[in-house]
Amino acid sequence: MLIFITAETPGEVSGQCRHSSNTEEHPNDVRIPTARLETMEARIAALSDMVHVLQTQTSSGVASSAARSTTDLSGANVNEPDPAPDSSGHLSRQEGGRMRYVDQTYWASMCQEVSELDGLLSGQARYVLHSATDVSDQEDDIDPEFDEDSVAAQRRNDAGRLLSDLGQPTTRGAGASVPTRSHQQLTGDIVSQPLVSLAAAQVTTRTVARNPEFLRQLPSKRRCDALLEGYIHGYHPIVPMIHVPTFRHRYEEFWRTRNDVNAGETASMSFAALLVAILYAGSVACPLAVSSGAIGAPEPDEAATHLQKLATRALRLSNFPRTPTLDSFRAYLICQTTWAREEEPLSCVAFVGVALRVATMLGLHKDPSHFPSVNAIEAEVRRRVWWHLVHIDVLVAAASGLPPMVDLDCWDVRGISELKEEHFGTSAGRTYEELVKTRKRPHDGIADPRGSVHNSLISTIGVLVAGKLRASLVLRRTLTRLSTRGALTTAELVAMRSEFRLLSEDLAARIARIPEPDPADAWQSATDSTYENNLALNRWARLLLSAYVDVQYCTAYHGVLKAPVSEIWPELYPQAIEHCQSFLTKCAQMASISDFSNFQWSWPGQRQPLHAIMILLIDLLQNPHNARAVASRKALDICFALCGPHGGLVGGGTGPETTMKRPLTEGGQEAWVYFRRLRTKAWQNAGLDAEIVWTREQAVRYCNQQGEPEIVVDDGAGPMWGQSSPTPAIGGVFDRSGAPQAVPSGEEYGGAMSPPSIDWTYLDAVLEGNRHVDLEFDFDPDNPAGG
Repeated sequence: MLIFITAETPGEVSGQCRHSSNTEEHPNDVRIPTARLETMEARIAALSDMVHVLQTQTSSGVASSAARSTTDLSGANVNEPDPAPDSSGHLSRQEGGRMRYVDQTYWASMCQEVSELDGLLSGQARYVLHSATDVSDQEDDIDPEFDEDSVAAQRRNDAGRLLSDLGQPTTRGAGASVPTRSHQQLTGDIVSQPLVSLAAAQVTTRTVARNPEFLRQLPSKRRCDALLEGYIHGYHPIVPMIHVPTFRHRYEEFWRTRNDVNAGETASMSFAALLVAILYAGSVACPLAVSSGAIGAPEPDEAATHLQKLATRALRLSNFPRTPTLDSFRAYLICQTTWAREEEPLSCVAFVGVALRVATMLGLHKDPSHFPSVNAIEAEVRRRVWWHLVHIDVLVAAASGLPPMVDLDCWDVRGISELKEEHFGTSAGRTYEELVKTRKRPHDGIADPRGSVHNSLISTIGVLVAGKLRASLVLRRTLTRLSTRGALTTAELVAMRSEFRLLSEDLAARIARIPEPDPADAWQSATDSTYENNLALNRWARLLLSAYVDVQYCTAYHGVLKAPVSEIWPELYPQAIEHCQSFLTKCAQMASISDFSNFQWSWPGQRQPLHAIMILLIDLLQNPHNARAVASRKALDICFALCGPHGGLVGGGTGPETTMKRPLTEGGQEAWVYFRRLRTKAWQNAGLDAEIVWTREQAVRYCNQQGEPEIVVDDGAGPMWGQSSPTPAIGGVFDRSGAPQAVPSGEEYGGAMSPPSIDWTYLDAVLEGNRHVDLEFDFDPDNPAGG
């Protein structure tokens, strides 16, 4: 498009456009005030002078770049020294809460004047990739003219499900159809849309203020309060991407100025997108918050679906990802991950690439200490968001059998803080972290919420999430090793086993810092219970941290056994089976203990013990009568008993009204069909009746009666710890008793790293009796490295 800029004279209308007679190009004559034009000319002149000076000076004294340091992230936590100041880029803050990290390799880094010139031109109309109708129209069966009272009354008198003050569509009359747009219009296309060339489609994309039509679709303030509390107490402890005290302040300001489109940052659609995404997450984590005692309230799944659509629409109205903000990016992550399913990794794998690029654009890959303008609270939020993206990348990689996308050498963000959020940026908090960092003070434990005195600065959320992220890094390195070509070297196996052991010790130390709750002691004062420290959260945190140790073995076991590990890791096979059994027990407890209802959206909602189930089933097919078989069958039966509608372990009680829904697509359901078929085959091989199964009632009762499982730690036996190992047997390894055990090589069932990548043809042949299960480990004594 050609733009002619002329000075504005009195009597002329600013912004008028005259189109050229040329049918192919339509130049716009944009009129701006003379003063602004003079300012732009001065900026351009200054920029030209700077470029001339740069060309005449030596590059050594002017354009030298700082060497980038690569931080060892193996133990990234708050004890690490702050990253050295990095002069390779800067964080450019712009209007509307937008920001962009500008690296020295980016064209805009040549001069800060570019940003100032860009700001002068930002008010001019520019082309976007969607039409203006996307902004003004109400989408996806949302009725902008609903009346809350009439909708609620109609719901009580009508069998149809109307969403009262959640703003879901109402029928305009008997038999009237509700207009529905395609899902493609809501979520966007998988390919880029063609550029719009009509003048009517031009909209301003720089500052997107509140959309009154959209705001009328929000739930009532009372219901939003309940959903926000559901998010803070159920979702935030697992995925802390906000600073709760700060967000509460912004939230109240939003409602006070709801009808004021000029009310600061809370007036932006980016904040509206984050708010609705948080309400959506709250409805998923705490379904009871949807009704909050209201008559005619919607069903939780209906409310969650509606709020997810509203959040997605708010993202579009905020022009994400073209002009992202930290608010809109967090909303995007919540929308993309809350309903993710481990059985369906390819349905969510694509968004990780978009998220990674947007996060890098926002500068989240650089530690906030590089940016002096970032305060302590915002710095901690930025670290949390980046680390959550790294964690998501690892989860998707483990579920899909693909290597992780995030390169460890491209970022230097230090670990998140374990402090309570009220202490972020305070002198007490800084002093504590400095003393711990310099090892002048050990890590504090978490105060017992049943006590009357709370003098600890540490939160359960900080200890839990820091441990989870530490486990993610270890798992990420394991996946990276397994995804490389060729057999694992001896050094890699030694490093892997050492990392597993150190992780076990680290997580065990974190568990020791969390007060051990007594299930028999149900008393708890309301003043003692906070979202950062309460009996249910502490119990969940201890259980989940211990489960992360088992995850390492369950995920790495199959790939590791492709390498010659008999001499390096003779205990791996029996240890892996033991960890799988322990992991299934812990997953069953997380799914069936009533105190964990607010956290079950993540485990078992998102995460499932797929690797552990497959490992135990294959072991039972190979060794139906060994000493491990009884415990394996019991763990499997408990998990299968907790499977619900429509696939996988589901949380809740024993009745249909208390059992959570977990719908899967056809591909996700297929994995559980195969698991059940393998179970039948394994039980038949052992001479057992596969029709005899546990009921859900039995499984729930059993899990609630069990105590907290202990962490299974590698005892260090083997040559890498300076001890001798038993002589390996060709075709197998030795367990701790010295008896040889057959080891599945993984090659016989497709060489997959995860159940979604299983060779179904092979399993079909096994189940139909056309192929023998031969899972011997092929060890070549003349070539122990496998090269």
